[in-house]
Parts: sequence; structure tokens; C-alpha cells
Amino acid sequence: MRNKLIFGVALIGLTAVSAMPAQAAIVLDQDALIQPAGQGSVIVSPARRLVQGQLRDFKYVQTATAGVAGTLSNVELQGYRNFTQPADTLRLTLIDGDYAAGARTVIGSQDLNAANAPGSNASRNLDALLNFDTSAFAYQVATGQMFSIMIELIPLNQTGSFNFITANSFGQVQQPDGTFRLVSEGANYNRGGVYQLGLNGGLFALSHDIGFRSFVDVAAAVPEPATWAMLILGFGLV
Repeated sequence: MRNKLIFGVALIGLTAVSAMPAQAAIVLDQDALIQPAGQGSVIVSPARRLVQGQLRDFKYVQTATAGVAGTLSNVELQGYRNFTQPADTLRLTLIDGDYAAGARTVIGSQDLNAANAPGSNASRNLDALLNFDTSAFAYQVATGQMFSIMIELIPLNQTGSFNFITANSFGQVQQPDGTFRLVSEGANYNRGGVYQLGLNGGLFALSHDIGFRSFVDVAAAVPEPATWAMLILGFGLV
């Protein structure tokens, strides 16, 4: 009986460790936000979306490379709207691998109402971001793994424009003495590229990346000190 009791205590300790849930540890993985001085944009406007009298979807694909291992938690994009009519739908589709190289495995999609996007007056506000929660996809990334973010504006009755903020080839930065100097930023992200999808499915590389951030949940099942003590006690009793 005594041996069975000891074994039971040890088993409880082991079970407590194995059943303990992982603690969330979400970290900023990639930060490719565009600073105000270098803002440019790719514009989804009526003239660009109207094809033979029909409004069409407008799609961009930004490829990215994970810097840490874990679960892709959420993606934030810089963009703003220029309309007052009923809003379109913004859709983010997460794709495993490099879309430009032929990867087409869709992990999942999430829709946002474009009316909730910041207006043009907030276009230079780095806090006004489009946030897509990708945690439900449970998409695991490894360090150095490439994935793709497809963003599209799905037209309903909207004829206004939507801007995705990109890097710019020029801009001005204010110096400590109050003067301004001209800067040249070029593409702001060197671990991927941004592409526009044509009507026939073709890809057109753009020279400046869409401003985005990605977050990864690097949680691991790390036992608490009390759990470690119970585990050690269990092994000792065994």
C-alpha cells in the first residue's frame, strides 16, 4: 500500500507537468512599418478597379521571412481609406511559402470591414494599423521560413479608394537643428517582396514593400517552480 501511495504522488507530479498549458509569449517578429517621411502608397481607386464596367477585386501579395519560431499570432498592415460610402471588405489570406515562387497552400483567411480602417487624416499615424488575428490558423513558422500575405479589397458598392502604405524613394527627415534633409529609402524590407496580381493571375513586382508587422507566439510549456518541486519530489519518492 505504501509503495502504491508513493507511486501515486510521483504520478501526480508527472501529470501536473504534462498537462500544464503553454504560457502565451507573443513577440514582435518583423517590423517593416513605413515612417511618415518615407510614405508612398499603392492605391486602389475607381479607375483601377473598374474593368469593362465591373468593379473587380484588387490583390497584393507581400512575402515575408519569419525571424523566430512559433505560431504566427497576428499581422498588422498600414493602410487607410478615402471614401464615405458603404465600406468594402478587406481580406487577408495567409499562404505557406513564397507565393512568387509558386507556393499556393492557403492557411486561412480573415475579413475586416474597411470602414473600420483609419481615414486619410490618420494615414501617417503608425498606431492606426489594420490588425488581422491569425492565431486561429495555428500556423507554425520556423526561423527563416518564408510565408506570404495576400491582401485584397473585395468590392461591394464602393467606388472610393483605399491606400496601402509603402516605402518611398524619397522623403524628408527633420534634423535636430530644425532643417530638413532629403532621404532615399527604397524598399523597406529585404526579406521578401510585394507583388500585384493581374487579371490573368500574373504577378507584377513592385519596387516598394507594403508596411507591415508580424507577431509570433513563441510560448513553450515551461513548468512553474512549484511544479518543478513536485516533479523532483515525485522522482525522489520513486
